[in-house]
Amino acid sequence: MITTTTTEKALKLNLESKCYGTFAEIGAGQEVANAFFKAGGASGTIAKTLSAYDMKISDSYYGVTKRYVSKERLLNMLDFEYDRLVYNLSDTSNEKLFFSLASTIETINFSKTNQGQGWMGVKFQTDHSKEPNYCIIHFLMNDQDVSLQQELTGILGVNLLYGLYHFADEMTIVKHLCDNLQLDRLEVNYIEFLGKDFSHVDNRKMALELVNLGLSKMALFNSEKKILQPVNALYKSDVIIQRGRFRPPTKVNQDLFNQGVKHLIEEKNISPTNLHQIAEITLHNLKGSDDKASINDFLFRADLLCELGYNVLITDFTYHQELTDYINKCLKVNSLSLVMGKPSFEDIFNEGLSSKYDLLSTISSMTKGKNQLLIYPTQGQTSTNDFDKLSVDQDELKLIQYLISKAKISYLNTSDEDLLKIDAGKVYEMIKNTDECWESFVPNEIKVKIKESSHLLS
Repeated sequence: MITTTTTEKALKLNLESKCYGTFAEIGAGQEVANAFFKAGGASGTIAKTLSAYDMKISDSYYGVTKRYVSKERLLNMLDFEYDRLVYNLSDTSNEKLFFSLASTIETINFSKTNQGQGWMGVKFQTDHSKEPNYCIIHFLMNDQDVSLQQELTGILGVNLLYGLYHFADEMTIVKHLCDNLQLDRLEVNYIEFLGKDFSHVDNRKMALELVNLGLSKMALFNSEKKILQPVNALYKSDVIIQRGRFRPPTKVNQDLFNQGVKHLIEEKNISPTNLHQIAEITLHNLKGSDDKASINDFLFRADLLCELGYNVLITDFTYHQELTDYINKCLKVNSLSLVMGKPSFEDIFNEGLSSKYDLLSTISSMTKGKNQLLIYPTQGQTSTNDFDKLSVDQDELKLIQYLISKAKISYLNTSDEDLLKIDAGKVYEMIKNTDECWESFVPNEIKVKIKESSHLLS
């Protein structure tokens, strides 16, 4: 399928004279508006363009803020510009659909010591008789040149506005969000549709679609099922992550978190209020035999995890190092702890046989800075201190013992030895076969949720 070029999209919007609005862009030039000017016929779309670049000038328009590149600032910009547009052009309000497009962006600095990133959004009408809607995105830019990042911003903005006025459904808008852009140039790690026209939209599905399409490496949402922007949500936080299928979450998964959190609070003096418990499901664990992710299956498992009060992370990372490398590079967390069972720990030493990473680089990534591994026992053990029973060779065992001496690997205890007998795969088969024994192997919140739903029983 031939992709419509950026200029063609801008020109089509200009000539249609269907939508009319303000472009307020801060931090990366005025490249979105510039694309409409260059295309020709811009008077059909542009009512006003501005860039309140100076902080005091910006504050005089949009109010004082603590963070200029933030969702809050973007929303203030969208509301202010939209309201002013409607007020100034009230006599023509039945002729065109009004919008405000805004962006607040941090481009790469001269020393190239930061990650280019920004917020962009549109507040827009779809009908004169309806209240306006919002579409908001956050994106990271990988180009190492400011002019390339400015170009990227212009293309992305045209794609966003064009999609909102030309595509009938939000999935198609997401699919075409990065038209005419190489995916290695950027990452769109947050998208949110708001308003009556999008009341049917589960924004978690949109977040999953970003990952599914390769537009994002991860999507994060909290226990209240609201999507979060990972960079902001986890900034300077202490994070504990458990990777798994969680089909379904069992009492073992719950105990892994409980024992890990207990260790971090008692042994590492980490504040509970700064600690985020995150259950991660990789996209590879969502794929069925047809190699397509089951969105409904994902959302149901996510709902189960939310019932236990966990944040949920969806990624496309197969290997542990992919996850930790990304967090080390892109998320400014205070500390990262990976909690896992003994078999998963042993798998780390086997990943080198089938992955692009060698063992030392994997261990280095997982234990870098304040990163650490927390290992939970397996059946036949109440703790994991028995090094000799690990399925690793002698050199690897010496490496493990060294990391233990440096407090980079810590062993956890189980709260109940009977929990170690639970096999999630067998629990799932019990549920499918309507064997009521499964109920004793999952937390009560999970039992209630599964019995209320036919999803896992189908």
